[in-house]
Amino acid sequence: MNFNAKYRFTLIQPLVHLRRPNMQSWDGWLNANPRKIGGGDEVGIAMIFNPTDSVLEDERLEMDLYYTGLDGDCVVYINEEDEGTTYSMKKRSYKISLTLTLEPKSIYTLRIVSAA
Repeated sequence: MNFNAKYRFTLIQPLVHLRRPNMQSWDGWLNANPRKIGGGDEVGIAMIFNPTDSVLEDERLEMDLYYTGLDGDCVVYINEEDEGTTYSMKKRSYKISLTLTLEPKSIYTLRIVSAA
């Protein structure tokens, strides 16, 4: 409940599906908040799910951040960790690539913030 209250203004913004769900691998979506409505510093929050009964090791996620309004580097915080990881977007494609190990039947939150 604390997560929903803290990031309410981003979570009610338009939703972008990151991948078509197939119940064979990860599924996820991104709430984009390019104008930072609500005063937070995040421009997007992604929810990544592993609906399978097995661990998905070293899963490569390519996320399109076009709708977040970012055009340079960004910092991604996974599951509210203290230190984020900086990613550089591919020029003119607005995409970042990250690798995650997803536990079975798990949910991961990725908070995306501008690095500038």
